[in-house]
Amino acid sequence: MRSPTRVLDRALDEALSGFTAKEAAFYRLDLDGRVRELSQQWDDVNFIDSPLQNLALFRDAADGRSVLRDVGIVTDNNTLLAVFLGTAFGQDDSDHCGHGHCRIDDAGLPA
Repeated sequence: MRSPTRVLDRALDEALSGFTAKEAAFYRLDLDGRVRELSQQWDDVNFIDSPLQNLALFRDAADGRSVLRDVGIVTDNNTLLAVFLGTAFGQDDSDHCGHGHCRIDDAGLPA
């Protein structure tokens, strides 16, 4: 990762300090629930949408255990890694699909 450690550490702190019960509910969903929420309720889904914060969460979980376990998220770590990566890299300023988000594939990642 190209971001300096201090930048990712700060982003992780920001993600955790603002973590809400509604965001927790999203991270507790199984894969089917997550796909359904993102593909059908995009504007109403509460999740950490900052690419930098998701990159920090990815880096944290890369050792096999996400810090989100400390706040009661018991979702499989590999699933969380996929969500963090998809969220970190699934957004850009080009709006290439015309409405600010794109379809979600079967793995829960932007298609």
